[in-house]
Amino acid sequence: VLGGGTVAESQKATENWQDNSLTLSGFFYRGDTGFFNDPEVGSRLSWHSSGNHFWRYGVEAEYSWWNFNLFGAATYFRDNTSSDVTIGGESGSNFDADLYTAELRWVALPWIVPAVRFENANPSYDVGDINSFNAYSADITVLIRANVKFTVGAAFADSNAPSGVDDETYQMGVKIGL
Repeated sequence: VLGGGTVAESQKATENWQDNSLTLSGFFYRGDTGFFNDPEVGSRLSWHSSGNHFWRYGVEAEYSWWNFNLFGAATYFRDNTSSDVTIGGESGSNFDADLYTAELRWVALPWIVPAVRFENANPSYDVGDINSFNAYSADITVLIRANVKFTVGAAFADSNAPSGVDDETYQMGVKIGL
């Protein structure tokens, strides 16, 4: 606004959402938490206040080029309980899982941003055989005006997903920032 450029330069369209870049990051978190010893339905639950020793670590990569943003992550959950947990008549103390995520966002127009996401979960439990499964989602974000965002999307998991993981989820929302 206060620069000494020409009128033609000041009217040149900018694409401020573009940032050709690669960002790599990693994280590690260790802690203790409580857990229920016997989570079977209808049984008496036994609470242990600090018996779950857990580790969370992973790596992330985000690559932005032109109107595309590709995000990928590999996250590892390691849980080791100090007392066995009983599920379905089997007992165990290791509850590990590997999660892989990939998401692609595209700035179709400066105010319309569709995205697709893929997630793969690989549980490795001592008990309660849970197969690896995938989840998929897609959404569209529309920036209606400054501080007003509308989002609509859907997510679903494949047939290997355990009960309790939603088969289909639909969402629609408006966020208004003040």
